Amino acid sequence: MLFRSQPISSTVTLARSQLPIAEFSRGGQVIATLPIEVLPPSEFTIGFSGRPALSEERGMLFYYPKMARGAFWMNNTHFDLAIAFVADSEAIVDIAEMQRESTSIVTPKADYRYAIEAPAGWYLSKGIRLGDRARLAFPLPA
Repeated sequence: MLFRSQPISSTVTLARSQLPIAEFSRGGQVIATLPIEVLPPSEFTIGFSGRPALSEERGMLFYYPKMARGAFWMNNTHFDLAIAFVADSEAIVDIAEMQRESTSIVTPKADYRYAIEAPAGWYLSKGIRLGDRARLAFPLPA
């Protein structure tokens, strides 16, 4: 059931098998992959908001035309998430856990080009850490 009074992203109905893949690697070896929803920038403020849960392992990509240090929060997001911040070099510069419904602002320790949200604890469970690489195995939309 979706929370109909809250906005929902347009990617909510995409099957996991339809999602592009982010590859996480260390020393040139892929250590994990994650299917990710690629939102249009106009929906960045919505993100995973309004969904009661993640029904399957998937993430969400936020991408920017240049390096920045924008912040995230979990307003109207009904489940915990983890987020990795990725530089132009594809290096992960920060990873944070975010608590559902929190209005606390999560600001990364360094500038980033991409942010990839995943289920809570996902990065830790896969052994992904700062300095590992996050490669988008698809071209970004224009």
